[in-house]
Amino acid sequence: MFSWLKSFIKGLVLLLIVFFVGSNLWVWSAGWNRTYTDANQITPGSVMVLLGAREFIENTKIPTGSYQPRIDAAVKLCKSGRIKVAVLSGFDDQSWNMARQLRAAGVKCTLVMDPYGWRTIDSVHRAAAYYPNQTIVFVSQEWHCDRALWIADRIDLRACAFTADFGEGWRPISYFLRDCLAKPKAVIDWIMGSKLTTNAATNEGNVVFK
Repeated sequence: MFSWLKSFIKGLVLLLIVFFVGSNLWVWSAGWNRTYTDANQITPGSVMVLLGAREFIENTKIPTGSYQPRIDAAVKLCKSGRIKVAVLSGFDDQSWNMARQLRAAGVKCTLVMDPYGWRTIDSVHRAAAYYPNQTIVFVSQEWHCDRALWIADRIDLRACAFTADFGEGWRPISYFLRDCLAKPKAVIDWIMGSKLTTNAATNEGNVVFK
């Protein structure tokens, strides 16, 4: 009896390892030849979606390490003249803060705050609902963009990515490692029907930043 149980546990562990590694490779492959660092490779007239992050560790003034590189990449892309609309997707405070910083940095294109991009899956589905026939350019770290592109592929959203620098310090490394768990979670979400985090309609709630 115990030998059967041991075999079952070993088989289950092996299955989990295969799923973890396989799903990471699958999601990672979505970014092959679709993530760019040169703005000239982006299609003119694209819609940029800046994926949200917290600027500081909660209840502190310690930078997260990932936020500022995303802002810098978004500013660079917008100033290239290839973006007609920039969507700032995250929680309400994140989207407002990103919009404010982009405008302060001299970005002139239309800025749209998406306060319901609570998770990457929400940001992607809301971009598809608002801009179904447009080319979407996700902006974040490469490991994050791969996941956004994989989700976009599941709903036939035409998309690519403009990647931000990895960031400095140990915190960006911790976010990268956490994303290794988020990738299998993305596959599970898709298998379970891609239920979104918020109850807001995907084509409602966005606000133009004034």
